Amino acid sequence: MDERFFVMERPEWISFDEIADLLHEAHRENVRKGLNYSAATQNGEEIRRRLHDKGLFFVAITHDNKLVGASAVEIKERLTSWYGKNRPYAEISMEGVLPDYQGKGINSLIRAAISDYAFSYVDLLVLDTAEKNRHAIAVNQKRGWLCVDYRSWKTNDFYSVVMAKWKNDCPYSEAYLRRRFLIRKWKTKLHYTNKGRTRWFLMLYDQLR
Repeated sequence: MDERFFVMERPEWISFDEIADLLHEAHRENVRKGLNYSAATQNGEEIRRRLHDKGLFFVAITHDNKLVGASAVEIKERLTSWYGKNRPYAEISMEGVLPDYQGKGINSLIRAAISDYAFSYVDLLVLDTAEKNRHAIAVNQKRGWLCVDYRSWKTNDFYSVVMAKWKNDCPYSEAYLRRRFLIRKWKTKLHYTNKGRTRWFLMLYDQLR
């Protein structure tokens, strides 16, 4: 079996429907485990709309042009979160590799291509993944990604961890990042589980920090 893989920006002959089918298959097991990634159910047109004007897909294909992996990246003008406030950044989303091709370094090849592309425009990359997907979080950490934020998704009823990677050295200490992440996690879960009843407390907490 030829194990060569080629990574490139999505050519026109690969449709968004094909990418949608790949993402559905790539995340089938995650969905079974209750990790409800939106890309695991969206169709090609919905995925295309999510890219906006400054987004594109990088794809991995085999020597005989079989699509085996994909990931989207979008350059955005302004981040509102504390770890990169008011600065441009790039966001990775809609990642997936076909189950039979996982563990062969394909995602690493796609990430490398995305990093080369994104870091020519910005100096900060972000992504998020389900909190319960501990394997993905651990792999990202080995690759130099750092946990910086925490989100609740009421539509899917699950939490996700936001991770960031800087082009150069991270401007924050590891201890500071961990403290900010744990505070954000605590605030998010408290607010999500208690709804508006804790809003006054969170506002007071922000004033006293």
